[in-house]
Amino acid sequence: MRARSVSPRQAIARKCKDCTYDTEAAGNWRQQTGACPIVNCPLWMFRPLQSNAPTWLVARDLSRLPGDWRSLAQLEAVSIVAGKAPNGYEGTPFPDNATTDDGCTPVVYVMPVNEACQRYSEGGAG
Repeated sequence: MRARSVSPRQAIARKCKDCTYDTEAAGNWRQQTGACPIVNCPLWMFRPLQSNAPTWLVARDLSRLPGDWRSLAQLEAVSIVAGKAPNGYEGTPFPDNATTDDGCTPVVYVMPVNEACQRYSEGGAG
């Protein structure tokens, strides 16, 4: 019997959902995936986003993320992705966060992550 094929896009969406989605947390799986703070993940640039995600998030340009993006509480990050953010986030470019992040140093995340995601962020296999 032949296995059903999965497109690369579907495979990425499944992995992102597996890594970030928490049924007990705010937002649906696309909002939670869009709010993913792990910008050094190889799938971050390809993660699925909601159709109404903010333009600066859809651009997938690290220099346009809010300076505090990686340390936002999960609920606040999901509200921004869902378009229910306080004024000042939508449409406004934000300063680059590169001065505080070298992309190699493990970061303690405020957003709850599952065990596989935590292992990946610590340099282990996902």
